[in-house]
Amino acid sequence: MTLEHYISKLLFSNDCVVVPGFGAFVARSFSAELNSATQMLLPPSRRLSFQPGLRTDDGLLRGAIAKREQRNEDVIRLEISDIVSFWHKQLHKGERLRLEGIGMFYIDREGNIQFKPQVDVNFDMAHFGLGVFRASPLVTVNEEARVIPLHQRKDRSRTPLWRVAAVAAGVSGLLFMGGSKSDLDIADNLAGFMDLISWSDSEEAEISEPVAEEAPKAEAVAAEEVAIPEVEITSTPVAATPVQKGTYYVIVGSFVEKANADDLYRELKSKGFSPEVLPFDGRFNKVAISSFQTRTDATTALRSYKNDVQRGAWIYRK
Repeated sequence: MTLEHYISKLLFSNDCVVVPGFGAFVARSFSAELNSATQMLLPPSRRLSFQPGLRTDDGLLRGAIAKREQRNEDVIRLEISDIVSFWHKQLHKGERLRLEGIGMFYIDREGNIQFKPQVDVNFDMAHFGLGVFRASPLVTVNEEARVIPLHQRKDRSRTPLWRVAAVAAGVSGLLFMGGSKSDLDIADNLAGFMDLISWSDSEEAEISEPVAEEAPKAEAVAAEEVAIPEVEITSTPVAATPVQKGTYYVIVGSFVEKANADDLYRELKSKGFSPEVLPFDGRFNKVAISSFQTRTDATTALRSYKNDVQRGAWIYRK
């Protein structure tokens, strides 16, 4: 028998579980917390504290083990006493006692039992499965404006000086040769030089300059508004079924919000089950998939529901 296993299971549905001769585990609700120093985020949960002064046997732990294992409660009482004696011996030797799913115990210098709960276990059924995680800070990266080359064509409207000088020298040479050339020859030569200058002036050079990229201007487009009729969806709340004392309920959902319980009720109803929403107990709205007069019948049905409907189903009795 693993005693800490039964203690952990009972803490999901009970606020206090007493271990006779050792102390009591008390579960209290806490909202989400963020540790700014470690950036650790703790989800909403029910956390444990330990009260070593509460040692009187209230029968809860003993009865749960006896029903689960179908054994005599007197035998269970003796086994619990043996386990507690072993725990005390281990602590008084100066060793640390670790209970899986619950936490760690040790004795301080004053001889008092100290308890450190296991923070990664959440006993809150409404937030079951949410673990502790580290929040990473966001890093802002500034993007620089990109510069892309843009080919620009530039006309060369002026004739270079070296071409003008060459033309002038050619004209002077022709004039100097005046006796050997006719006026017609001079005109023809000048025409050739002018063609060369005219052809050079018509050339175009491509110059690459860096130009900052500009975002395209968005054009405003007038969208035609279409009137959409609003459809109001209303859901009738499910009436809570009074809890019958002595009745065993197989619970498949436990919610803080009544609307969530109603949704699960309708889903189960559509699948052919006969569910019930139990009255709000101050913390949760429980949804039962069926109810039984004996624990034996409820336990038998529980195995089937765990396989077919909800693995986390459990038995509740008022």
